[in-house]
Amino acid sequence: MSNDAHPFLEDVPAKIVRVLLENPTVTYTKKDLMRAAGVSSNGFYNWFDDIVESGVIMRTDTGEGNGHWTLNPDSEMADALAQLIYGHDGPVGER
Repeated sequence: MSNDAHPFLEDVPAKIVRVLLENPTVTYTKKDLMRAAGVSSNGFYNWFDDIVESGVIMRTDTGEGNGHWTLNPDSEMADALAQLIYGHDGPVGER
């Protein structure tokens, strides 16, 4: 599936982003997020750094290890993707 609107609307990143948008207060390990999105580890790791760099997801802890991640409630990118995916206006948390 190819979508010229935004690369995050491709199959794997779209699944990851949808999980985050639909569960904006849930904190995930990478493994939990991968399972929730139903994507392969290769697909997940091919896109995860790009999603982090976009600001859509943020780490909720500091230190080493697996880490915990959640939707960044201040992310303009997350708001724009919610608009593209769901046709929703306004910040993600106000749905």
